[in-house]
Amino acid sequence: MSNDPIASHTIQPGSYAAGRLRVGQTLRVTDVEGAQIADFFAWSVQDQCPQEMGLTAMVNARWALSVGDQLVDSAVEPIWTIVEDTAGKHLFGGGCCTRAVNIKAGVDQLGCVEIVSEGMLELGLDPTTFQQTTAANLFAARAYHTDGSITGGPPVSKAGDSITFRAEQELYWILVCCPYPSEDVNGGKSTPHRVDIWAEKDAGSEEGVAEYV
Repeated sequence: MSNDPIASHTIQPGSYAAGRLRVGQTLRVTDVEGAQIADFFAWSVQDQCPQEMGLTAMVNARWALSVGDQLVDSAVEPIWTIVEDTAGKHLFGGGCCTRAVNIKAGVDQLGCVEIVSEGMLELGLDPTTFQQTTAANLFAARAYHTDGSITGGPPVSKAGDSITFRAEQELYWILVCCPYPSEDVNGGKSTPHRVDIWAEKDAGSEEGVAEYV
């Protein structure tokens, strides 16, 4: 982006950022120190349909998405378009950690599900409607294979790698900086993310219209 963002925020591990975008605005997620997963969620403002990773894979005919691909909501309407990606590897398969999962991993702490529920309340959304298939696991390195297996490891993203989305409808969004305590998930420690938002004049948006929680 050539112009300055209208909003920026750094999200610490185990925390979230949330807000509302208009059509044509762009949102960039940056992995500040590298090897850190971000769980990313969105809902249509009009009917509160969540983004849906299963339908997104079906529409794109693949689970590994890249620049130009679109994420869709549960009504199969485009909700985001990927416009830039310097990391190149993410998991658009749904699913995220819970407190119970973290306890199994040896740490009694809130998971991304509990954290995103706080963000949903802040946006006026009903957290009891949350579905695991809403989650896009940005910078995650897990992969599906033809033999039915799933392999993983720490994210391959480097410090400063990012992915940028353009809003295709008016939407609510939440980004959680995953606190999962595992070498294979977050490189052995959780580190921050940064979110930057731009209001694109040529997309019909006004300067400063992004609402940021």
